[in-house]
Order: sequence, then C-alpha cells, then structure tokens
Amino acid sequence: MKKPIIIFLSFIMLLSVFSGCSTKGENNEMTLDGSETTTAPITNPIPVAKFDGWVSNGYEKVESDAKKPKRSGTDIELYMAKNEKEGFNVSIRCEEAIEGLNLVLASGNTDGFGIEIFNEYLIPTKFRDYPDGLVPYYDGFNVDAGVTKTHLIRFSTDESTKAGEYSFKFELRSAGGDVLQEYNAKVKVWDFALPKTLTSDGITGLDKRMIIAKEKINGPKGGTYYRMYYEMLLQYGFSTYDLPYDILDERADAYMSDPRVSAFTVPHDETDEKILQYYEKLKTNSDWLSKAMFYPYDEPANAEHFAIITERCERLRELCPDIRIIIPFFLNVKVDNSTDEVDFLSKYVDLWCPKSACFKEGWLADPLNKGFFGDRMKEEKAGGDTIWWYVCWEPRNPFCNLQINESGLNHTKLFWQQYLYGVEGILFWAGTYWHETENPWTDMETIKSISREIYGDGSLLYPGNYVGVEGPVASLRLECARNGMEDYDLLLIAEELLGQDWVTEQVKKVTKNMTQHTTDAEEFEAVRKAIGDAIENAYNK
Repeated sequence: MKKPIIIFLSFIMLLSVFSGCSTKGENNEMTLDGSETTTAPITNPIPVAKFDGWVSNGYEKVESDAKKPKRSGTDIELYMAKNEKEGFNVSIRCEEAIEGLNLVLASGNTDGFGIEIFNEYLIPTKFRDYPDGLVPYYDGFNVDAGVTKTHLIRFSTDESTKAGEYSFKFELRSAGGDVLQEYNAKVKVWDFALPKTLTSDGITGLDKRMIIAKEKINGPKGGTYYRMYYEMLLQYGFSTYDLPYDILDERADAYMSDPRVSAFTVPHDETDEKILQYYEKLKTNSDWLSKAMFYPYDEPANAEHFAIITERCERLRELCPDIRIIIPFFLNVKVDNSTDEVDFLSKYVDLWCPKSACFKEGWLADPLNKGFFGDRMKEEKAGGDTIWWYVCWEPRNPFCNLQINESGLNHTKLFWQQYLYGVEGILFWAGTYWHETENPWTDMETIKSISREIYGDGSLLYPGNYVGVEGPVASLRLECARNGMEDYDLLLIAEELLGQDWVTEQVKKVTKNMTQHTTDAEEFEAVRKAIGDAIENAYNK
C-alpha cells in the first residue's frame, strides 16, 4: 500500500507528482530549490471539455453538486503564524468527464514551508455527497461529469519560517501536460509563533477491534495499526483514552511523556492492587500524573446512576486521591431538596465535561434555581478544576458540532466558542465507531440506532486500505478542528498581549453565543486576520 508523502523543504520533492510542466509555451518546470529543468515539447495535446475551476478556504466544504460561486476566482490570500497549518481548496467542475489531470506546484519560494496535497474524498449522505476523507495526493486524477472535485493544499510553517509575504502558483494540467488553469496563493506569515504543542486538550476513543476489522488485517498487526491511528490523532490535537501500551509497560513511558498527549484514562475496573500499581508508577512523574484520569461513568441521569458513581468514585478517591475524575453529562436533575446533579458531581469530578449545549442559557435544567450553568463552571474553574465539553450526535443545528453534514466553518468556530466560555478541551466520544457500518467510505451513518440523519458521529478517521493507503486517513473535520485549536492558541496569545476584553469583543464578531455565529467565511477571515495583525503589531512595538 502507498504511504502518505509529506513535502518539506528539508526533503526533496517527489518529481513524479509534479511532472510534465509547460507554461505559456515554455518547456521549463520549477523544482523546490528554484532551479529549472527542461522537458520535451508537448505534441498533440489531448483536448478537454469546458470546466470551471476556483479556490476557497480549506475549511469550506465544497459539496459534490457545488457550482462555481459568483464571487469566486483563482487567487486566494492566507494568513498564518509560525508553527501553524493553513490550507485552501482547489475545486474543479466539468461538463464532461476528464481523465489524467494533474495538480502541480509551479513556482514559489518554499524555504521554511511544508506543502501537502490531499484529495477530498466525497462521502455519500441522504442529502448530498460531502467532502471528508483527506486522501494523500500522489499523481493524476479524474473528474466525473457534473461532479465537483476538490483538493486541499496545505501549508505548514515552523519556528524557522521567516515572517513575510510569499507567493505560490499551482497549475492544473491535462494528461498531455497543457496548463489548463493557474491558482495563485499569497501567504502572509505573521512574525510570531504559536506554541509547538496545541494548548487545547482533545481526547477521543480508538477501537482496535474495528481497526482490525475494517483494515482487514490479522490480529498480530493490530497493535501496529493502533499506534498508527494514535499517532495520526496526535497530529490533529487529539489523544485517546487508551495508550498504545498498558501503563505499567515501560513502552508506555514515551507516550505519557509526549507533550502532545494531553490525557489518558487509568482503568477503573481493575483490582485495588492493580490500580495501586498504576498509581505508584504515575506518581514517579508529575507530568504523567497530571494527564491521568478515571472515567468511571458516562452521562448519569437518575438515582441509580448516582449510586453507582458514589460507590466507584469513593473507592477511587481513597485509592488514588491525585488522579482526576471525569464524568461527561448532559442533564441536571434534582437529587434532593438542596442538591442538583451539578452539586452532586462536584463532590467527585475535578475534570468537568458537560455537553457543549449546556453553555446556552436556558438549555440545561435548573431545578433548584442555582443560576446559569456557565457561571457555575467559572466558579469550579476558579477553584482549580478543569473544564472540558463534549459533542456527539447532538447538539444539532444551530449549535456547532463535528458532523459530516454541517459546515466546515462550524467545526472551527466550536473552538472560538471554547475560548468564549472558558472551556479548556474537547471530548469526542469515539474516533473509529464503525460497528453499524460495513464500510465507512460508503456509509458514515454511524449511529443508525439513534438517528438516520447523522453522519460521522463517533468517527474522525477512515481505514486507509479502501483507498490504497497503509493505515488511517484523516477527515476534513479533523483538519477544521485543528484549525480551531490553532485559533484557540491565537486567541490566548492575543489575550496576553491585548487583554481579555479586547479579544472577547473580537470573538463575539464571529460567535455571539452558542447558537448565534457567522456563516460568512469572509467575515470570519477578516476577524481572524485582524487578531493576527494586532498580535504582530504588539510584538513589534
């Protein structure tokens, strides 16, 4: 199987990907070091049907039936800090099928940049086909008649990238090598860097059994593939509940020490002796202990659940008083005349994880009139607790979530809302929940038992074997989520330099609250650019 190719300046470009260049009658092509090579003249070029091609921001989902927007063109401006990834889409729609097209980097000073190209694989839903699977691009591609085909071109910077403005030209070429269209990207790199490791916590689940089943591999390879999936999630800012190795295995040490790993669970259903063994090891390293957490119950709703939580948490607190406890919840029922569910959980939980909708005023019940939930979370945070939230098959529109059949901008705005409400991380309950689908590439209605109109719940990755890739394939939703996590860091830097009030004022131009937020990509980009420019100006004073 093919393995993904990442193009970095320190590496040599694979010229087989960028071959057959011919521009304006010249038979020269650019290489990444800026030199030129000569190619043979193109004879008898293959004619192609009329087509439309345009560019858009990388978080915009260009659906299969999308036609060229009136305001669109072939030029785009991108803004990014050092230690950031930012991309744009190239979309092509043809009246007739075309084979053998190629998307090629033709020119640009790539010193200090990584450049990757992905085919945005269309995932069918009952509404329309949405782009989601990000399949690494290797060579030519075909476009079906009347179906819009989109590729994501992603730039990466690091601390060595020089600030300034850069220009890149990409070309769409026919099978014969003719240049059919040019796409120009102007990239402004701000003169400051985001943290090397994303500040926002993120965690999800991986199911080794599902990976083995959908990748069609034998059992002994399961551990290898689990580690490949784990590593890909780390690249997008998500840890998983289960480390690739048992906590007591010395091979787990490197993962627990990895700064990208923000959290992991300690099995709570083991014997007291085994749990104490975990605890004794974790106590030898304060970083490991700070990332460890117990997850003893999920979404409690009644007295029976509360009794289970009491029994489990009191045992765990007695055994391991320094390990955090997380219990995701979405209700606030009355426990007794003076205690509601939030009060009850506060006795045990120090890593809060409500459903994101709880932060909308009036959404969560308040049976004892104790006030807005968001204010109660501020109090818990002030007392030293950590606040995360989670999304699953709900909340649904107009809330932001991570489902396939919603806008990519929503996935990114979710993390602007995270800043607005003082939330420090996100839990997405599973990354490979494929139990209710034969093939995630053709059926991402992953929770048929709950809803027939939700696509992608419990799944952030795809099994690569279906598209000729060894290991996992990321989703466009993960790409958008990481963009949001990077923006979260952008906002934190702005807060440090310009003050929380100023940043909140800017954020509210994008999202006033949980359900009122802009759907205009240009408006969103204008605010983001203004924040980045303000940070750069503050640094240069």
